[in-house]
Amino acid sequence: MKKQETLLTQDGFSTHTCELTRRITEAEFRSCAARLYDLARGKHTGDTYPLSKSQKRGSSDANEKPETHFCKVFQKRGVRIYVHKVFIKGFMYAGITLILNPRRLIDSESSYLGTFVADEKSLMELSDQFTTIMREAGLPESLDDWQLSRCDLCVNVQTGRNRVARELNAALHKGRMPKKYKRALYTDQKSSAKELKKKNRHYLRYKTDSVTIVVYDKKFQMTEEGLHVDYDHCSNGILRAELQVERSFIRSFAKKHGIDKDDTAELLKALSGHSEELLLRYIRQIDPPGMHYKPEVLKAEIERLDVTAVTKEYMFDLAEQARRCRTLDKAIAKTAQNFDLSQKSVRILMESFEKNNISPIPLRQSYFRDSLPSLSVILKTLAEDGCTILEV
Repeated sequence: MKKQETLLTQDGFSTHTCELTRRITEAEFRSCAARLYDLARGKHTGDTYPLSKSQKRGSSDANEKPETHFCKVFQKRGVRIYVHKVFIKGFMYAGITLILNPRRLIDSESSYLGTFVADEKSLMELSDQFTTIMREAGLPESLDDWQLSRCDLCVNVQTGRNRVARELNAALHKGRMPKKYKRALYTDQKSSAKELKKKNRHYLRYKTDSVTIVVYDKKFQMTEEGLHVDYDHCSNGILRAELQVERSFIRSFAKKHGIDKDDTAELLKALSGHSEELLLRYIRQIDPPGMHYKPEVLKAEIERLDVTAVTKEYMFDLAEQARRCRTLDKAIAKTAQNFDLSQKSVRILMESFEKNNISPIPLRQSYFRDSLPSLSVILKTLAEDGCTILEV
């Protein structure tokens, strides 16, 4: 059987979308909103508009009316602008939020697939283009006039067939939810319940107040949203892994690395430089490293291990429970109940799988091959070997 190739896209581990914010006064709020509506005239008519209540950013007291205005005049050039104010416990808070796609900010013709490598040259180009757009918008011109409040670190994994990406995605949906995280489903008002169910089969998101781990079928998303991509250099399957870091994470990161929290350009550069390390660490939390096998092959692999008969019995049971249960967490709970295992015993059991490079999560019987490395293994191998292609 012909081997399949899994590859890291040319941009490797890097950044994608980032969010910049700035607090403003109520007078500045009125001035900014007026300016954005002035921009949305002529060929941009309708490109600035108020958002409905369900779309507004933040929350407010029932007695006061929040207000948000969205400007997409510069969207094709990589910048979306929100001017908003809310009332919380009787106090008014106003601000401007910029959503940046750095890659498109530098080159508006670039595809939505690629990521932004924050080296010195790219950061200088980004800074120049940012200043140009901010001058047109009548907003503070320097990156350092804004505070980095979110940054998405990501990596694209391309596969020779859609089925490879889909099987990795299915295995991830059976993975573990880290402690203190919550599963967040994909939602939007335009989709029906049936459509949302379909989208959530391709989308996995675990979040805390400071970080969000996201893995999704990028090809599916681009097809659904009609996004442009150069398919001449794009394989059939694309799985994107993201780590979205929020303000509190960014502040801790800045302090740890001795970076001024207001030095936005330096923060973007440092986060991009550490994206590989951070993505590997967080993806490992939801995806136990090891090789996935079809159920019968998994049993045979466990049978060959040089471990005690009792350990094999536990491993056989967990593999079977993982096949039946929707998540590995539920499978582990079932096995622990069946054998009255302590938390320490469960930890040792999981280590037995990891030490032998086996994932307890089986492949679906319909998958066209007997084995497939887990996503965490693929990313680790590609990162450590400094290569872009891995046979699977």
